[in-house]
Amino acid sequence: MKTGLKKGCACLLAVTMIVSLYACGKQEQKEELDTKNITFREEMIEMEKLPGNISGIVVENEKAYVSTFEREKDKEDSGVKQHLFEVALDGSAQKEITLPEGHDKATLQQFCLSDNGSIYYVESFYDETSDTLQNYLTAIDGDGNILYQQELNKIVEKYSDSYVSGMAYDEKNGLLLLTSNACYVIDDKGSVKNTIHQAGAYLAGLVEGRDGNFYCGVEKTEAEGMVEVKQIQAESGNLTGEHPLNISYVVNDNFLLKSDDYDFYYADEAGIKGYDLTNNQIEPVMDFVASDILDGYNICYMGDHVFLGTSQTGEDSRLAKFVKVDPSEIENKEVITLGAMYLEDSIKKEILDFNRTNDTYRIVYKDYSSSENPITKMNVDILSGNVPDILCLSDLPVELYAAKGLLEDLTPYMEKDEEIKKEDFLEPVLNAVTTDGKLYYMAASFDILTVMGAADVVGTDTGWTFGDLKKLAADKDEDTKIFLDNTKNDLLENFISYGYNDFVDWEKGSCSFDSEEFKDLLEICNMGDENSAKEQGSQSTEEDSTYVSEIKNGKTLLVHGMLMSMSEYQSYRMLFGKEVNCIGFPCEDKKGSYFYMNDSVGIYSKSKVKDGAWEFIRTLLTKEYQGKNYTSFFAGMPTRKDCFSMFEKAQTTTKEYADEFGNEIVPVEYVVDMYSGEIVSGKPVSEEDVAAFHSLLENTTKVIGLDDAIIDIVMGEAAGYFAGDKSLDETAEIIQNRASTYVNEIK
Repeated sequence: MKTGLKKGCACLLAVTMIVSLYACGKQEQKEELDTKNITFREEMIEMEKLPGNISGIVVENEKAYVSTFEREKDKEDSGVKQHLFEVALDGSAQKEITLPEGHDKATLQQFCLSDNGSIYYVESFYDETSDTLQNYLTAIDGDGNILYQQELNKIVEKYSDSYVSGMAYDEKNGLLLLTSNACYVIDDKGSVKNTIHQAGAYLAGLVEGRDGNFYCGVEKTEAEGMVEVKQIQAESGNLTGEHPLNISYVVNDNFLLKSDDYDFYYADEAGIKGYDLTNNQIEPVMDFVASDILDGYNICYMGDHVFLGTSQTGEDSRLAKFVKVDPSEIENKEVITLGAMYLEDSIKKEILDFNRTNDTYRIVYKDYSSSENPITKMNVDILSGNVPDILCLSDLPVELYAAKGLLEDLTPYMEKDEEIKKEDFLEPVLNAVTTDGKLYYMAASFDILTVMGAADVVGTDTGWTFGDLKKLAADKDEDTKIFLDNTKNDLLENFISYGYNDFVDWEKGSCSFDSEEFKDLLEICNMGDENSAKEQGSQSTEEDSTYVSEIKNGKTLLVHGMLMSMSEYQSYRMLFGKEVNCIGFPCEDKKGSYFYMNDSVGIYSKSKVKDGAWEFIRTLLTKEYQGKNYTSFFAGMPTRKDCFSMFEKAQTTTKEYADEFGNEIVPVEYVVDMYSGEIVSGKPVSEEDVAAFHSLLENTTKVIGLDDAIIDIVMGEAAGYFAGDKSLDETAEIIQNRASTYVNEIK
């Protein structure tokens, strides 16, 4: 979570305007998203299946060059075998290009071709002898003969700190090799002719524009802003021009595509856009959801308004063309708009399945991630009446939306549903997301955010107040820290970002930032360091190397715990080397552990397709959906009781088995390198750890909120107190007045 005065003010202004105009009954002006003109259909290319899974596609010289990786099974020393094929665009002919031997188990990162058929690629493999990851740049001719081969970290400056994010061959200047922090111009002997650095940015994507010049994407890393495309001046060693794209981050390293209608195409979460450099105009070309495409990672332009990509079925991938559909052929259905700042692949897949099978409704995805400030953009849409029918509410001020009547109560829909009932869900989760008996949103999975400490230090109670923490902090040794990130601002941001709702009553429009509890919070934060360890000159690696020892010897009292599984509780216990207590963030009611609801969804209260919106939302709440997805690494824990039981069984099992949905379950086993040189091994979760986790679950009663305006008010005004310019009481009074004004303005 980022806090910044500019961002906070924008959020404050947008929310204030929204609520005031919404309360005045502003007339709805629903914006219809028409995707018929940007819908494509998948057409399989009839050809012999390539071995393994497709990992990369390049169209050059009217042919497709396809890399695949094949997992070798039933071998004592199994690994990955890399292939490269030349394929006719109609699938009528294919041949494997023989890659030079010598690097077993190598993986191809990137590859490109020159006009004369030479192939350039970067491969990585693990060298067991030196215990290092080796990276090579290799050039071969069309028959597989080596033209040159260079170890990348010998020719590319600081290569160990980056990786290859793009490759292209410039017939005039040579090979252009893009890493995450620089572009290198390499001659025909493999030597670097020129290096182009870009400070404060991540570089990704290389494309030859329609004008014959080469361009790359520049994502800012040291400041918020939109991704730009700049021209590569290979001879002078510069990146020139500023061509802003309508995205705030790069979706994948191959997101820039050739085009013959535009200067180039680019891909974002929602689809493919065409870009005109003359006037920096952007036009939608392909919508992924409307075209039944899960993502555009392997898509490239084939020519004649046709794209080439992969068709994925389970673990099997095949080459396919994507051809534009005549709008007259598309069946008319009622449109449901779904607005989100980010969607997991599991939900994208559910949207595609819904659109394929539902005879009445069709979901159109409104991607807010393409905005410089997605929250503000969504709020502006609410202001103008262009509210999506389904809102993905993660990281949004849900309490505010609910209090203002923007969200539909889902309870009546569950009561009418023959399959989905409130009783199906874990009671602590259901209670936490219920407001005054109404269920304004729900999610398929959750995490728990808490604070952990050694039980012999923080005690065994299930919660504490800031007064309790103040006493503990006052008694600690001078060189003992509360958290590893222990500056005054770090402490305040952590405490207030997750717990600001404890000082705000949105229904009453009141605040308690002048309470003794909040003053205790400020006093604790004022005990923190003036500067971070990094600002004082120590290296992050040094911080990492001391992290475990500081916790084990009691020099760091507390750690933040984001628990996505029971086994993570186990790993934190191993981190401390003793029994731990998930005591939570301090707060007045001593209930300081929070649910984070993954991909929470709600229905806009004035939507005209509420029944259709529920038809989709309910699919995320079924046993089938949660049962199929609970094994995904970042899925979190299922909200359904039956699926949570399946999840718990998978966490505790000591034997392999297949569950009722075909998920292959293996006993928990992992190794954690604690940076200090200590290696700890994870194993199936014990009964004791299960009991401890259930205790945490039962004592978690709140959901993490988000309101950057409140956070910015607190952070901004506390700076004077930390600097000694204002007293504690004066600071609390100012924060109370400003926060109360804000809350009442939007009440």
